[in-house]
Amino acid sequence: MSDTPFYNYQTVLEAAAQRIDDVVRLLLPGAKKQSDSWRCGDATGKPGSSFSISTRSNNAGCFTDHQDPSVRGNAIGLWAMVRNCSYDEAGRALAGFLSVNPEARLYLPKKRPAPKIVQAEEGTTFSCGGQTVRVKPLNKRSVDYAQSRGLDAVTLKRARCASTDTHIIFPHFDEDDRLVLIKCWSCDGRKNMFSNDDPIPVLFAKNLVDPVRSGSALIICEGQWDALSWIQLGYPAVSIPSGAGNDEWINEDWNFLNRFSEIYLDFDDDATGREAESRVKVRIGIERCRSIRYRYKDANAALQAGEPEVLHAAFKSAREAPIERIVRAADMKGKVRERMNKTHLQGGTPFFLAKLPFEFRPHEITLWYGLTSHGKSSVVSNQVCYSASLGKMSMVASFEQATPMTMAAMLTQYTADPDIGQTSQFDAAFDDLSSKVLFFDSMARTNPAELIATMTLAHKQLGIEEFVIDNIMTLEVDRQDNTAQASVADLFRVFVARYPVHVHEVAHPRKPSDGVTKPPSIQDIRGASEWGDMANNIICVWRDVDKAQKMSEMHNENVDPLLIASFDAEVPDGKIFIRKQRENGELPMISYRFDKRCKRAWKDPEDAMPYYFPQSEEETKPETEEE
Repeated sequence: MSDTPFYNYQTVLEAAAQRIDDVVRLLLPGAKKQSDSWRCGDATGKPGSSFSISTRSNNAGCFTDHQDPSVRGNAIGLWAMVRNCSYDEAGRALAGFLSVNPEARLYLPKKRPAPKIVQAEEGTTFSCGGQTVRVKPLNKRSVDYAQSRGLDAVTLKRARCASTDTHIIFPHFDEDDRLVLIKCWSCDGRKNMFSNDDPIPVLFAKNLVDPVRSGSALIICEGQWDALSWIQLGYPAVSIPSGAGNDEWINEDWNFLNRFSEIYLDFDDDATGREAESRVKVRIGIERCRSIRYRYKDANAALQAGEPEVLHAAFKSAREAPIERIVRAADMKGKVRERMNKTHLQGGTPFFLAKLPFEFRPHEITLWYGLTSHGKSSVVSNQVCYSASLGKMSMVASFEQATPMTMAAMLTQYTADPDIGQTSQFDAAFDDLSSKVLFFDSMARTNPAELIATMTLAHKQLGIEEFVIDNIMTLEVDRQDNTAQASVADLFRVFVARYPVHVHEVAHPRKPSDGVTKPPSIQDIRGASEWGDMANNIICVWRDVDKAQKMSEMHNENVDPLLIASFDAEVPDGKIFIRKQRENGELPMISYRFDKRCKRAWKDPEDAMPYYFPQSEEETKPETEEE
């Protein structure tokens, strides 16, 4: 977490709505109160009634200048206009006036190298695949190609576009106005693209958007040409860096996105675009998002067709997110078809043992349990490492051992190398795993509400998709109070219902009545029955203690090592049982072997392969993109 104060401006606006009368009296003492608004002549507070600040419950604090409807915004924008300051300065000042405290901000450690971009008096150069490319002023070839797409040179220059001999350049700048991504698009119409080495994924054209002038409205497009099309028509628009499947730009531009209370999403009307739009809405806040729809493939296609009025109309009629708890039948038609065709089951993370037919799906909870020392925590972390190898990001809240111990065990699993700490690959492997797995660092009993608040931030700001709580009985809830435990279990149920994440909960069973010779049943899970009732899936991890004892006896009696090895190979070390799977009712199980040195459970040899392989220099070179 960062020590830098971070104010969630949506929280500030909510507080301002509750005290809008106090805010207006402070900023515009000459304004007159009417039935549903405050009125004055303009933002200077001169006498009149054309400038209104709403006091209605649904938009309290929003203002409009009826003589110039383009002058509009929210309470922070009002403060900025009256006090002649930036949106950030206004947001912090208004937060202070309303006694709104700063919030936590999560940051991923910066593992990526600095982009190889050199800006000097003789010009800017960047490295791409080992080659040095020179950035040149915007040339006629680029301008002519842009004009064929309906865009003029003025718009290109405003966005600071440039050229190479054969490509137009879309420059992307970070919050400090540093050039961190150079996107090059071929001017021959073949849609051939490439970018600089080690790019940092940030939004394109942020420099053209002022939340005060835009009324805290922003359009996010799927492509640079689309953003430029909206910009040319006078709208505040930006573009994601590349590809609707990559949401890293949300992490990088979280501060920028925080400045907007109305965000319009203009993504392609196809399966990839709709899926990306759904993810983005959840992470940046459904309540401030709207969906833009029109009959063309994208905004630039409408501009090329000479129909800008289509975009004007689409912006005005943009659909807000459905009202909470009210669902139109048409909005769920696709989901109903997917469920009836069973295609909705394909989006989960597979189990790390390939032969166990089970997936960890979004919006679900999996409860893991097993007897003490039967390896359930180790198996769960094995799953987390496997998810990391697939590019999934996880957060682990392990309250049973110190975080460095947990990370050391996971790094062993990730590399399948118990000696990784003594090799030259340690730094690279550690950095790779730690970029995909974060930890809630606490050994104390933790308040469940605090944990879920952190998990919510982790999903929204960093895109964390899977969470582990090990174990639920170490949360700050009375172990003897089943009602209190049921309430906590429901908090996690609501969390996964709201966000497309998967939560792994680790539990212990009650003391077994028949020792450790049989796997425990669902009824043996310790704590309130709601932990099992509210979980979508329940998995039991069981170790064959009889085998372990037999192996120990054979060693003590100096049995032939070949006989010991033969016995070890024939008898599994344990079994994993799917005890509950609400989605389809299937209850598969699998036996497994356990590698003590690598802390890995495996069924077939391929299950025991490393999840991490060092990349060669050749493998890290960027590839030319083809759209």
